[in-house]
Amino acid sequence: MNKISLIRTTILLIEKIFHYLFFFTQNIKFEKIFLSPFQDILKISLKSSKNKLNFKVKSNIDVFKIRFYTSVRENFYSEYIYYSKSKIFNINKNFLNKIEQISFLNPLAMSRKNIHLSIVSRNFLFRKSLESFIKEIFYRIYKFKEKKLIIYTPPKTGSTTFLSTAKKYNIEVIRIHNVNLHFKNKIQKNMNFLLDENYEKKSKYDLKKLNQIINGEQFENDSTKIQFKKFQLDKNPKIYVSIFRDHRIAFVSSIFQGNHKMFETKKYNNRDILNFCNERFFNFKLSYNKYIKNYYKIFKLDLNNFEKLENSFVYRLNNSTFYITSFENLQNFIEELFEKEYQIKNPVLQNYNLSINKSYYQQYNFVKKKFLSNKKYPTEKKFREIIKLESFLNIK
Repeated sequence: MNKISLIRTTILLIEKIFHYLFFFTQNIKFEKIFLSPFQDILKISLKSSKNKLNFKVKSNIDVFKIRFYTSVRENFYSEYIYYSKSKIFNINKNFLNKIEQISFLNPLAMSRKNIHLSIVSRNFLFRKSLESFIKEIFYRIYKFKEKKLIIYTPPKTGSTTFLSTAKKYNIEVIRIHNVNLHFKNKIQKNMNFLLDENYEKKSKYDLKKLNQIINGEQFENDSTKIQFKKFQLDKNPKIYVSIFRDHRIAFVSSIFQGNHKMFETKKYNNRDILNFCNERFFNFKLSYNKYIKNYYKIFKLDLNNFEKLENSFVYRLNNSTFYITSFENLQNFIEELFEKEYQIKNPVLQNYNLSINKSYYQQYNFVKKKFLSNKKYPTEKKFREIIKLESFLNIK
């Protein structure tokens, strides 16, 4: 063996020893300065694939999603959401197929700051990739804006686009549609449930643990609402944004969003869908009128106190700033808000959940136009909150 070969062999040996000593571990500590809504937190590969996983997680967050990958290459995984009031999670699971990677994710429609995780394995070793190892240690420091953004708005008003755009620019943000809890005190118990790869509800619930938890999506919504209350208690300045649109269009959009699969299965024609809408519209108006009234009550707002801007109305109260705008002005409003409050010029909108991109768009568009032509704007006193707000925002 010549001198060059000896040097190469020695280097390879040292590399393997270093790799074993520093890249296999039973303990992982991880910190992240900023976590966006629905963002990956951490991915960890196992030294060798295992059917049984037993590990403990300590964190400063009380809910997260874990994906257990049987094949990273094929993107095969099982997905669970865990909640713990104590923020301590004991995970002990058996799988039919061996797991090769674990991924932690944020399941909520809100951002988080200064996240930390401590993971201790009881029966396997984690494999740290050089990339993830460097990311953990030298995660780049963001210059965060101190103002927290709260999107409190009815459904089908462009809030997903707003949320995604704020996420792109690392603005600390949370989005909720209302503050009503489905499970109330039930959510305070430790629980987890399985979601399949299409995020549809499964029936594999442990009833003793879940204690009447029947809907995974509602659990996620409740978790976000609980975090919203904590968000409000923070001393940082807050920006509240509410978006409203013609309630008739919002109604038709929500009808299609929630029922389009049923329309397809039962082969509803346009007349059937219009009848379906007509039967439900009066009750929607009552609930929407109540929603607006409660919105004023929750935040102690009065339209008379708002000042008109180019694309919105603003009201400042102590440490909070409230903006209301119309769906039609959303793009211009986001540009206005981001530059004024966050010094971000010409933000690029992240358009999500648009009706035009959905399979039922043509039918939705036809029904919407027909519905608007048949349903004149309300004049009854029982809907005065709708009339007043939409007139204020010049929604026609």
